[in-house]
Amino acid sequence: MTLKRKTTGISVVLVAVTTAWVVLRHANAADTPAEPTAAETPSVPVQTTQLHAGRISQTASAYGVIQARAQQAIALTAKYDSIITGVHVALGEAVTADAQLFDITPTPEAQLALTQAEEAAQAAERNLEQVKHRRDDQLATNADVTTAEQAREVARTQLNAMKARGIGSSKSLTASGAGVISQLSAQPGQTVTAGTVLALITPQNGLEAKIGLDPTIAPLLAAGAAVDLHDVVSDAELLHATLRNVGHSIDPQTRRVDAFITPPADSPLLAGAFVEAKFVVKTVDGLIAPRAATLQEDDQWTLYTVHDGKAVKHVIKLGLAQDDDVVVSADDIKAGDIIITARNGEVTDGTPITVEAPATQPATGTKGAE
Repeated sequence: MTLKRKTTGISVVLVAVTTAWVVLRHANAADTPAEPTAAETPSVPVQTTQLHAGRISQTASAYGVIQARAQQAIALTAKYDSIITGVHVALGEAVTADAQLFDITPTPEAQLALTQAEEAAQAAERNLEQVKHRRDDQLATNADVTTAEQAREVARTQLNAMKARGIGSSKSLTASGAGVISQLSAQPGQTVTAGTVLALITPQNGLEAKIGLDPTIAPLLAAGAAVDLHDVVSDAELLHATLRNVGHSIDPQTRRVDAFITPPADSPLLAGAFVEAKFVVKTVDGLIAPRAATLQEDDQWTLYTVHDGKAVKHVIKLGLAQDDDVVVSADDIKAGDIIITARNGEVTDGTPITVEAPATQPATGTKGAE
């Protein structure tokens, strides 16, 4: 009887313990979150834009100065050895045609040369008359007369040439055309030899910009290319100009390639102005995406499109960049695809996404990249 009661008591205890263990297990299971299924994976909020076809132009800049174009400058030179007695113009001054620029007088040596030429012409005339008389007296031949006539003509020609240059009296030198004094070499009291350039007059349409190009850029440009010019100091409005010539050698001092630009005829640029030139060096057509849409993953460039509410990974190649845009290419992307531009670093292939904001407008790709 006693053994039976003990067995019954042990059974009751075992049932109680088992019941408590089951209850405790269910309670712990209720507190532990269940593993989410694929359908319950949280989506990532992203921003998107549309991949579009467009054009990107890469631009470059170069700097230089406005100067007189040598082929169009009008040189005012001394016709004979002279002394500058007056200067009526300043460097950079605009002058009209026939404006008085200098007063000059021949040097004593030039005046002496004129006197000698006059005497030589007179002597040649007298000699011709004498030879003619001797021929009449049969003391000279017709050949002697011809020789004397030729000598007289030479003396006359030399004298007339000196008179034509103005030797013999003081005179004023005037501008042979309108323009700007781009070079002034004469000073009052200065003695100059024949042929010395006293001043250069550059017509307004005779100016050009001389710029220095990076040697890597120069081969990409050719004469006739469009260029935008502006005065760096005044920061004036851009002028549309034309590249006239590109050099084929590197300046040993500047280590740049000289190029020359022709401003428009009505350009307000002045000689000596420091200018910046901007020009297109390369243009590419292709699919354009914001730089923010591209990622570098495992030594590859990628971007993510959106398809059926999920992120789709694409391995791409990058092309020409422009400001915030870049040309991208891959076999599995096309114009019109919706691409992720923000929080794309938080997604992988197949990640569910939600668009946080409406698709932004695609970039235009009209500005140049420096």
